[in-house]
Amino acid sequence: MKKVFGVLAFLSFFYLLGVVGAVEQDTMTLGAGMVRMGIGLGCFWLFCELSGAFYPDPPRKRKSR
Repeated sequence: MKKVFGVLAFLSFFYLLGVVGAVEQDTMTLGAGMVRMGIGLGCFWLFCELSGAFYPDPPRKRKSR
């Protein structure tokens, strides 16, 4: 499931980037862009949290030789 949530986080980041670009190019109003940016940022945070992006990997045990 972590990979699925990682892919969704990746896609939501590009959604957020696209909305910012649309507001910058005046193809979307600022009010509608702010709402969509908030939704996109919330989805990005949620999917990053669910994929485990904020937690470091546990240390791996070394094999004894």
